[in-house]
Amino acid sequence: MKKKWTALLAFVLAAAMVVSGCQKGGEQSGESSSASSQTSVGPEEQEQLEDFIIYRPPYCPDYMAYTIGLFRQTFWKQLNVVIEDLGDDFDGYKDRVTTELLAGSGPDIIFPGFLDLNLKKAIRNNLFLDLTPYMEADEEFREENYLKGVFDAGKYEGKQFIVPAVVQLPIYLSSTQRLEEAGMLPVASSNTADFIRQISGVAAVMQENPKFRQMMPNRNYEGSFFIIADLPLIDYENRKVCTDEAVLRDFFDGMKLYYQYDQKQPGLSESVSATDALLSQRIYFDNMSGISGFYFLGTILKGNGGYTVTYLNSMQGKMSATYVTEGMAAVRANTKSPDYAYKFISLMLSSNIQDKTGTRDISAIPVKQTAVSIHASYWSQQMQLYGTYGVFNSNEYPDYEKVGPLEWLEVRDQIIEADGSILVDRFAIATAMEYMEPYFKGEKSYESCFDEMKSRLMIYLDE
Repeated sequence: MKKKWTALLAFVLAAAMVVSGCQKGGEQSGESSSASSQTSVGPEEQEQLEDFIIYRPPYCPDYMAYTIGLFRQTFWKQLNVVIEDLGDDFDGYKDRVTTELLAGSGPDIIFPGFLDLNLKKAIRNNLFLDLTPYMEADEEFREENYLKGVFDAGKYEGKQFIVPAVVQLPIYLSSTQRLEEAGMLPVASSNTADFIRQISGVAAVMQENPKFRQMMPNRNYEGSFFIIADLPLIDYENRKVCTDEAVLRDFFDGMKLYYQYDQKQPGLSESVSATDALLSQRIYFDNMSGISGFYFLGTILKGNGGYTVTYLNSMQGKMSATYVTEGMAAVRANTKSPDYAYKFISLMLSSNIQDKTGTRDISAIPVKQTAVSIHASYWSQQMQLYGTYGVFNSNEYPDYEKVGPLEWLEVRDQIIEADGSILVDRFAIATAMEYMEPYFKGEKSYESCFDEMKSRLMIYLDE
């Protein structure tokens, strides 16, 4: 059972990563794309410089490849920057970096989302460098210039260890006409459990509609709900588990209602084309992900009865940004070049990089506020000028009335006002999903499942 839920959660996270515009961009940043070569640039005496090692992550997105290439071009006189491309083998990358990191070696820049580690435990075990003194000494860094609370998830005991470059937000688009027909307006979004209870009731009715397939973009969506809910499962700093049992009960009871409509059923697809599915009543919600996709889908929906935006909150009532696997970075604790390692982080957070993250069809949100505005303005202009056909090179959908820029300012402002962040605890979530499944299925009592889950989480915390 444990393997099932671990695999499921891995699928959820991998899916988020695949839709995050992961394209190999090494050639565009001036890097070598050879998987077997280690490249260095500099004068003849460069062998005397300190080696600074970066392993390019699998399916490296363009903005990160550009960051890596720009870092080497900027600091080649000070460092022997060695960039190694391990190819697009996720397991090979994960195994090598994890093994080397635990042995006190490996690359100087770490992309933690790829590692087979509990990141909070890794921080506690001193695997990553505390970036706080470098950020405080950086006169150009201002936390208020970024999404609210976006750095909080990467902190431990008030110190910053992991930094995001891009995030995903639980913002959903729906057909206003379909929601009205289903009696779902207004959409309940005060917390994840309220939303789940509402869509469970609608799903029960919509089962009679032959067109209907599922409420969310894909089946087995409970993994995503667990992430969005940001459940109080483990408090690593205070060494406690299940710190708010009332909140957990509220969420698990909601999931029990939705579980029967979310599992695989014969003849029903697990994932569908969002645009067509929303228009044909096959699904009712699609996650926004990136700004460009939001403009495209919003434009289509506007020509078909209008669209509704839902900002889904965690169980704490916050719209929290989730760290994207390939969109976060840390520094190896025992790096020999901590000052330059921070310069990489600083470069990743700079306008030079942030402004480039969304000018392509990338399904993630930059963390810098000005970059969000730039991307919103860019895609608004593209839609005004070219419509869906010109921007996305597709004639599958007609050019409906183009979305006015003022309508999107509200969405932009809501993104900027996001008030929390989530560093996904894959281990805690997989444990909760595994031990609570018998309750969702009606096979065991809530108390029995909860006590077993709580006991296992405590054991894991002490391991």
